[in-house]
Amino acid sequence: MTGIVIAMKQEAEPFLSENVIDKETLYGVEFYKVSFNGRRAVIALCGIGKVNASFGTALLISRYNPDTIISVGVSGGLGKDVRILDLVAAENAVQYDVDTSPLGDPVGFVSTVERIFFPADKDLFALLQKSCNAKKGVAACGEKFVADKETKDNIVALFGASCCDMESAAVAQCAFRAGKKFLCLRCISDDEYGDPPADFNAFLHSASEKLFSAIKSFMEELPAEDDKGIFYQ
Repeated sequence: MTGIVIAMKQEAEPFLSENVIDKETLYGVEFYKVSFNGRRAVIALCGIGKVNASFGTALLISRYNPDTIISVGVSGGLGKDVRILDLVAAENAVQYDVDTSPLGDPVGFVSTVERIFFPADKDLFALLQKSCNAKKGVAACGEKFVADKETKDNIVALFGASCCDMESAAVAQCAFRAGKKFLCLRCISDDEYGDPPADFNAFLHSASEKLFSAIKSFMEELPAEDDKGIFYQ
């Protein structure tokens, strides 16, 4: 079974427009059980930011025990190789705002798990990229909506990142600690100069539809599941 972590309700709307089997709320986090032609998933609507994402992912793992967790949503674009509405499948996720460098650590180093980069599952990453024709890159995550070019250039220089958001690497760290497979798919909301679409609501609708179509295609490439377990409880 797959867990899908989404920050905003607007991003989740296409996923919830059909095939919702059940809904429950735990500690303010909404969970939706959905099916993609026999492939089960639970969507966690976690809220914006790393703490919300971590909390929602931890509850998702504890309650539903998914095999794979996917961080899905919109992201700012970094560098010259991504454009608005491009899909980026992250090979790695990093927390650019973690900085204990005064203690001798490199920027981005998470001491609890002794690493900077949180990798996607190699086999599932290859399937995801192929199924939705996404660009591959690194997702940089931090507690800030990054809009200025100087900050973006610095993140690219440090981590080689293609996109930045406020949830992906927090989800990845939770998945890593729980021994779950991790994936990340993001749709680009603004270019390297930080200029967002003129009509962000219209963009968000288009981006969410594109993400839903991509995840649906990916899910339908996975083997169908026969067991029910906690999903139907």
